[in-house]
Amino acid sequence: MRYAAWSSTRGLPALLLLGVGLVSLLAFNVNRAAYYAPLEHHSVRNLAIADTLFARGFVMFRGASFADDGEPELHVYSRFPVGGFALLKLATMPFGDALAAQVFAARLLMLACLVAAMMLAYQALHRIAANGWIALAATSMGFSSYYILKYSAVVSPEMMMDLLVVMLTLHGMVVFTQDGKRFRQLWIKSCAALLIGWHVYALLAPFVLFGLGGELVAAMRSRRGNPSSRPPPSIWALLRLAVLSRYSQLTMIVLLFGTSMLAVNFTSEYVALEGRTPLTELPSFDSMLRRTGIVSYHAYSWNDFLVSQFYRVVGATVPGAVGWPGLTLEWGARSPPLSLACAGVLIAGVVFVWLPFASSQRLVLGSLALSGFCWAFGMRANTHVDGHDFEAIYFVGVPLTLVTLALVALRRFAGASAVRLLPCIAIAALFVFVYSARTVAAGNAPASRWADQMEAVYADVSNIRRFTYGKRVVTTDLYWSREIYGDRDALEWLLSGSLVRRDFLSGNFPEYDFLLVPHRQETEETALLTPDNKVLFLYDASVEPASVLRFFVDAIVSASELAATGAFPFRLYVNGNTLSFVKAGGCVLEDVLPRFFVHVDPVFLHDLPDRRTASRHANLDFRFRDRGIAIGDICVAQVRLGRSLYHPIASIRAGQFTNIGRLWEETIALVRTYRQRYVEVAGFEPDVSADFHLYLRLSEQERSLTYVKTPCAPADVASPFFLHVTPARREDLPENRQASGFNNLDFDFPRRGVRFDGKCVAIAPLPQYAFTHIQTGQRAAGEHLWEAALELRPEL
Repeated sequence: MRYAAWSSTRGLPALLLLGVGLVSLLAFNVNRAAYYAPLEHHSVRNLAIADTLFARGFVMFRGASFADDGEPELHVYSRFPVGGFALLKLATMPFGDALAAQVFAARLLMLACLVAAMMLAYQALHRIAANGWIALAATSMGFSSYYILKYSAVVSPEMMMDLLVVMLTLHGMVVFTQDGKRFRQLWIKSCAALLIGWHVYALLAPFVLFGLGGELVAAMRSRRGNPSSRPPPSIWALLRLAVLSRYSQLTMIVLLFGTSMLAVNFTSEYVALEGRTPLTELPSFDSMLRRTGIVSYHAYSWNDFLVSQFYRVVGATVPGAVGWPGLTLEWGARSPPLSLACAGVLIAGVVFVWLPFASSQRLVLGSLALSGFCWAFGMRANTHVDGHDFEAIYFVGVPLTLVTLALVALRRFAGASAVRLLPCIAIAALFVFVYSARTVAAGNAPASRWADQMEAVYADVSNIRRFTYGKRVVTTDLYWSREIYGDRDALEWLLSGSLVRRDFLSGNFPEYDFLLVPHRQETEETALLTPDNKVLFLYDASVEPASVLRFFVDAIVSASELAATGAFPFRLYVNGNTLSFVKAGGCVLEDVLPRFFVHVDPVFLHDLPDRRTASRHANLDFRFRDRGIAIGDICVAQVRLGRSLYHPIASIRAGQFTNIGRLWEETIALVRTYRQRYVEVAGFEPDVSADFHLYLRLSEQERSLTYVKTPCAPADVASPFFLHVTPARREDLPENRQASGFNNLDFDFPRRGVRFDGKCVAIAPLPQYAFTHIQTGQRAAGEHLWEAALELRPEL
């Protein structure tokens, strides 16, 4: 009897939730690919802030550059409380310069916060439902949210950390409403939550509003129900009751505490900017105005906003909904009409507005369910942005409330049979959580090539940091850094403690100590300080940035299969999945001020996002300052052409435009070129046959090796290709390849080929010098899947 009572109320369900939640999250998120996962924007920004925390007093900044006079310029970022960054610093500090270990420790901290949030939610719901199995089922279903699991390992105080403290405050609210005398623990938990993030305000707002409203309504009803007593309370009496209410006191405490923290952030930011920026124009103040929609920089319609929130509620409420056929979590062509979205919001609002006045327990549930909507409507400009879909994490209150109420009603109306059924329902909900965690983790899993790339990046940065700490570093790395380490702002964390300058539009360079580039330049050995690096290369100050950019342009031109030949300001080069805009001489500021447009026409329209199907192309427009470099009279910009590895592109239209129209435009047909090559070689015997048929073309117009396979499946081109070319003269080899005796021209299929109609065609350009031997094939996990060799006469 004692075991049965213990297991049905608290102990066994809690142990099951803790054990299954912890094991499944670790099993699906702890592996080599996760250890070396690419650095996303939120993670690198927050790691950089945590790394530099308290380095300059209370100023929070994500990096530092240097001005023309050599003085440091801080990139301040004081939009969030300091508590989350302090916890990140404590988690990463023991690992020193072991950057991969720092990232992994920070991601484990996020998973720990998620598990702790689940346990706090369980404890709160257990007190409400008075049954551990109901609490287990509701918690498992609520935390099966697509958004929670998708962002569970992202290093950010405003995600899992903030979710943890919101659940902490929820627990405080339950204890307060049930005991009535534990007010101090509630405001302490609320203030502790404000040390991490601001989302707790969205939970407290309906709680205070409905709680205070309930007290006032109860006071008025008690007077009306007893006519022999004093007359109904006056307005002044009601105001006095409202002022003395614990809900009003809680409001004052959290507002004063939060405002004081904002004041510290704004003041430190103002001091860091040396008082040159008025308080109302500080970056953090401006961000607050924009995120709340007070000053909007986008014209979001209520239709689009409500429909997007409709889908986010679905993704947060229905486990595994992201994988359902025909269902998208983005607003678009398949979205419901505005009337349906409004009806759903209205019905939910009526239900949850009624619930708080029913009982103290339902006051908490109603506040929990409405918290996500309060945040979404309060931050409309923020929660509607595609990149901020993580805000849907806080719709977790909807499934937590719905499942709890449904199971409480089942227990009440179905009697003893329902009580015996509750453990089965709870175990099934746990299985749903495990399935959702596995599904989302599989979708988030980076390609294995990222692990190899990031391992090389961390090793390179370890060598670079020995030289650059506290020094001034100039880098030509802008947009293509995203292809190297995941996010263009990753250098702010990777080179934390250094002054990194990346603004080259002016072409004026102050004195600097080092030059960092993402490609090796064949120059004097004394200039290259990191000869053993593989991805990032550090040079001393004797190297001119313009010479490095010229070398990079030469590499683009020589490695590209296609080039647009129109007489336009920029020449267009296509190298696999990358489109380059190049103006190699005479480039001035006026050339890069107009916006660039890139319209990608896929072969299959269903590859497009829903909102782009009407236009029939993907829009990749950009500004030069975001994806380009201009040094001297050379301008280069690059853009990735698509998200998928195997979606063939029919054509590309690119150019520049202003408010008055397009300035110039060029069209490049891609699949047509590969289809044409397939037709050209199909009637000939291949030079070599292996897993692929190989066709060698050596002429004045083109020197290339064509790979053809039919039929061809995606798995056939998933592994990288190796291509080793042995020149007739050793001096034709680059210096770094002299020891090996061959030139390494390895490539991934998406960079050199397309797959269409069950066929795979890739075209690899060959060097201009004479060569005697070609060794090529595919490899995976260090082993060759297939290989072939071509022997040529020396005179070729």
